Amino acid sequence: RTLLLPAVPQLVADLEQAGLVGCSAAALCNLGCHSDGKIRAVEGDAVRQALAALCRGLATAEATEDLVALLGVLTGGYEPGIRALFAEADATGEAETFGPLVALLGHVHAPPLQCIAIDVLGGICAASPHFKAWLVKETLAVSQDLPNVLRSPAPPVRFAALEFACLLVEVDGFREAFQKGGGEAVLRAMLESEPPAPPRPTGFQGGLMAAAFSGGATPALARGGGARRDPMPRELAEVVLGRMGGPAPA
Repeated sequence: RTLLLPAVPQLVADLEQAGLVGCSAAALCNLGCHSDGKIRAVEGDAVRQALAALCRGLATAEATEDLVALLGVLTGGYEPGIRALFAEADATGEAETFGPLVALLGHVHAPPLQCIAIDVLGGICAASPHFKAWLVKETLAVSQDLPNVLRSPAPPVRFAALEFACLLVEVDGFREAFQKGGGEAVLRAMLESEPPAPPRPTGFQGGLMAAAFSGGATPALARGGGARRDPMPRELAEVVLGRMGGPAPA
């Protein structure tokens, strides 16, 4: 990867080319896994160019996956990338910057793309309480997209949506927006259809779900000590319903 770092400026420029955008995004995503590559890409305006490519909406589903994954690599846990992201939002407006990314939640015929979009949006939410509030109050993400994604026939998409709901549930206005789209009914239906969760492993000390129950990070990001297992969809649904102001039905 180090030998390919000089190619970063050209790869960023190629994000403007419809025929090259997917390959360029994939290459930058690979290089961005290296700290030097990530620094060069962010400093070389890759965040803005990737957002612009999403806004144009001309990429194939596969190329769009690469673009969204690139945004995740350049912004996830990386402050300069997050700053570049919000600088673009300040310059062009939140709806123009983030709207195309939010719209990907509705791509029901591309489950992998939905999962990547949820993951990247979740990372931005983790970095910015303001973004979380905007997402809940100013978009259809919670009132329309999230309930629909929870109805997906693809289990990985449903699971990603449940984790996303855990991240957003305590934002003011979440319950009203979520109920408007039938989200609460979807979760209660899950409790009827999902199998009961198995017992926690011996020696469990909070682990993966500890932060979800205590108000910390989302289950996907929480990692505690002691024996643990991944949460079940039923458990995540119970977490969301519980935080919405009422105990989940047994």
